[in-house]
Amino acid sequence: MGLDMAKIPNAAKLLPLFQRESIQRAGKTYAMPILWGYDSVMYNRKKIPEDASLMQSRKVLFEDKYAGRVALRDDVHQSIAAASMAMGHKKPFDMDAKELGDEAKYLIAKKKNFRTLWTQFGEAADMLG
Repeated sequence: MGLDMAKIPNAAKLLPLFQRESIQRAGKTYAMPILWGYDSVMYNRKKIPEDASLMQSRKVLFEDKYAGRVALRDDVHQSIAAASMAMGHKKPFDMDAKELGDEAKYLIAKKKNFRTLWTQFGEAADMLG
């Protein structure tokens, strides 16, 4: 059962960028963006050089050499997007079942690398200190 769009009058006012992020199947809307926030990578420049090739992608979050020193935001949407981009997917929110299955295996294999999942931005900032 999809969302009752008649009960969400502001849905028609979404910017085109966010309209594309809605999840639709068989003409029904099942999910739509409700906020716009940050999805930044924070890092300590003393530990990873800014010009390092890893800093040019989300791969830095999943590198085994940083195991135990990386934290991921406690947000499934952003975690899937970050892993998808690290795996080289150009459209992280438009994957088929096989791609999503491969990503799930990737995330499970990399789970050991993350020291924690953070919820508040301040938590992430405090870990850098």
